[in-house]
Amino acid sequence: MQTWVGRPGPNAKSALGDPDPDFRPKRRLYRLGASAAHPFVADDYRTIVCATTEMAVREALDSDFLYKCCVCDVFIRGGRSFRHHVRSRRHPMPIKCTVCDRGFYHLTSLTRHTVESHIENNLVDSTDDSDDNMEIGMGAADDEMDLGDGENLGEQDEENQHNRDVGAAGAGAMQGAALGQDALQEEENANQEGEAIDLVKTAASIVLTLRQCPGATSASIERCEEACFKMAEDVNSAVTGKVKQFLIDNNLMDNPASEQLLKDLKIEDPFSQMRTVKQQLKFFSKEYGLVIPETKFLDYRIEYFLNSESGIYEPQQVPMTFENGILRSYLDGSRYTESELLQQFPHMIRINLFWDDLEVVNPLGSKTSIHKLAAFYFAIQNLPAVENSQLSSVHLVALAHSEDIREAGFDKVLSPLISELKKLESERGVKIPGEEPDRLRATLCCLCCDGLAAHDLIGLLGPGARHFCRICMISRPEFHANLNSIGARRTKAMFEEQLEEVRQDPRKSKEYGVKRECPLDVLKTFSSTTDSILDIFHVLLEGATQWILVLTLRSFISRKLVTVDEINGRLHSFNYGVTDIKNKPSSNLSLKTLMSYTKLKQTGSQVWCFLRIFGFLVPNVPDDDLHLKLLNLHQEICLIVFAEAVRQTDIDRMEILITEHHALFQQLYLQDLNQEAEAEEDADDPDLDPQEIRQHGPLVKYWCARFEARHNIFVKYGSVCGNFINPPKTMAQMHQISTLGSILKTTLRSEDIESQSTQDVLCQNCTHSNLLMRMGVEATSMVSITRTVKVSGDIYRDGLFVLLDSRIPAFGVIQKIYLHQNNVFLVVSPWETLGFVRRYCAYQVNPSQSQALIVKQADLSSHRTFAPWRPWKLRETYLAPRTIIFPM
Repeated sequence: MQTWVGRPGPNAKSALGDPDPDFRPKRRLYRLGASAAHPFVADDYRTIVCATTEMAVREALDSDFLYKCCVCDVFIRGGRSFRHHVRSRRHPMPIKCTVCDRGFYHLTSLTRHTVESHIENNLVDSTDDSDDNMEIGMGAADDEMDLGDGENLGEQDEENQHNRDVGAAGAGAMQGAALGQDALQEEENANQEGEAIDLVKTAASIVLTLRQCPGATSASIERCEEACFKMAEDVNSAVTGKVKQFLIDNNLMDNPASEQLLKDLKIEDPFSQMRTVKQQLKFFSKEYGLVIPETKFLDYRIEYFLNSESGIYEPQQVPMTFENGILRSYLDGSRYTESELLQQFPHMIRINLFWDDLEVVNPLGSKTSIHKLAAFYFAIQNLPAVENSQLSSVHLVALAHSEDIREAGFDKVLSPLISELKKLESERGVKIPGEEPDRLRATLCCLCCDGLAAHDLIGLLGPGARHFCRICMISRPEFHANLNSIGARRTKAMFEEQLEEVRQDPRKSKEYGVKRECPLDVLKTFSSTTDSILDIFHVLLEGATQWILVLTLRSFISRKLVTVDEINGRLHSFNYGVTDIKNKPSSNLSLKTLMSYTKLKQTGSQVWCFLRIFGFLVPNVPDDDLHLKLLNLHQEICLIVFAEAVRQTDIDRMEILITEHHALFQQLYLQDLNQEAEAEEDADDPDLDPQEIRQHGPLVKYWCARFEARHNIFVKYGSVCGNFINPPKTMAQMHQISTLGSILKTTLRSEDIESQSTQDVLCQNCTHSNLLMRMGVEATSMVSITRTVKVSGDIYRDGLFVLLDSRIPAFGVIQKIYLHQNNVFLVVSPWETLGFVRRYCAYQVNPSQSQALIVKQADLSSHRTFAPWRPWKLRETYLAPRTIIFPM
């Protein structure tokens, strides 16, 4: 097709290169997506003669379209100026197309997409290009208007009908364009005057991107900065040379404006303020409010330094430092209702504290104990669960040498935190400056640690002590004599009384299991005996669950019901589905591992997946097998423990299941208890307490898995860091800079929608157009069809099942996925639920004759998807949930 962009002149050439005097193109008006729902809006309409895609894209970028940035509330004329504005202001990507809501990371891609996909859907008749006539012209869709070239758009009634809808939606945007000319001029002037500042911010963006990679050393980042500036200098020199040659050729060098132009073309090093780590910390603190770690004095320790004169290492004292109805949440637990402070200020910030040791050097090397660090983190309970699932929601409180804490104690490390919390939990709170001053209040609610760390911080002897439990006063011999026995519960009054007796007679420390007071007990809401929550990740997935799997497999193998090779083969070939493939257990079981009292060589997530699929791997084991029954009891307990919401009846049932589980375990493995007891001497707490769910809500809200995942930054940076003189300071600085980029994001996790391989079509042309229109989608609207979409981290894909009704429960398999604006629509075929099968801990389902229905992803009672699982060599279909399902 012979086409141009803009109004063709008398000498205009066609796409073939030669003038065509008989060619009379139609005049069409074209726009980029316009909607106030997205930060990047194109509000102006310009004439584009139906052009070849690439020429249209180039001309669209070079044209004087008027763009509006809703983040800054300014107007920018021209595609390239708008692109520069987006990059220099570091606005969130992607840019949205408002017709089909697809996201693009480049303005060129958005322009090309609009030219290719939506040019026919964005025609607007007008007799004039002025803004006044544009607003009027959007309403006259059916009239035939003379465009001055003998052609009209009257034959396109169907398209014009769509234009009335599009035009009505864009009328408000056009009014904004008329009112924004002054803002446009101000923005253009700001772009001209603030170029150096924009370059500095671009350089800061590059540094932050590099700092988010823990494997990037400071030296490599500095070299990258130098290379970037060298490339910018080369480009600048080439441009300056061409401009200078142009001025010489046109005898303009003597013009004062030319001299000023050449001066303006010179650029300064935008990285000059961010070369070193110290400079980066200073810059980011000034520009973005980065909290710089502070060094606090703890005590003195002996270290050895090289004496340059004698050539030997001599001991010196150096200061020890560190760097600073349904139960759905804590609000539904009894601890919240018992707290007078939280009842008085129900919206105050609730904080979870975590601490643990970590190695930042090779764990097989010789420096493991020397450079072991103690990391203290905190998380905010008030945030939605989907936001708290992000690692960026875990914030660093302090970082110290582990050996320094052992010697100096926790008091000095936690004293800055405790003093700040005392101010925050006071009635006055802390004043927040601003246009509308407010008071900030916060309090510490929970301590999340594994068994060893919790006992150390609380002031109890280790889990290997006689009185090993931090919840009650049961002794280890009493526990092994009767697994269901419970000792007298520890209370704050009991703890203080025992501590006073230990101060008078230190020998009573072993009798009570108490060694010192907890520094956190001075806070109003926190109680070390009640608010130190058992970590289900360590208690189950790295503890009891592994023992159950090992003992059950050992029993099956000894009775020749299955072999180790068969289990490994089935683990390798099992169809996990896209939802669990990342947690696939390793097929590395050996007879030696199973027959010895050692744990499985699997991660916690792999152990959880292994537990869920275990019944599918051994379908030939009889249903009445006691060892299989024990494992099924353990599976049902995990369904409740890992649930994000539980009912009071579920907690009562959990108590019954635990009692039955322990009694059967003692019956089957009484002869193994002595060997297991020796293996558990250094283990974490071996049991669960349903009372903790009643007090604090679901335990999965407090598990340590996401806190320990935060260690990965320090481990990766430790592998490339060359400075081990003061690792806490170095690591804390890198942590703060590397997480700044995530904190500066303006989009929430709950708003993330990622799709792949989308196809854009009109709603009326879709296979399920009638279902979509029932959901409020207009027939002339553009929708996107995709096979896979990820919403807030949850994957939806053809062939996966979703929960349609939690009362039965009823499931359906996804047939088609449609995207419209910010909504995800799932076309689902309902399946029949036959019931819950205990040996598989899953629901058996069969296809039904019901008609397909459409549901909005946001309206699902559970956003988790299920992959269909089948037992080994059987054709039955089961859906195995991770947690309990009940009406919400």
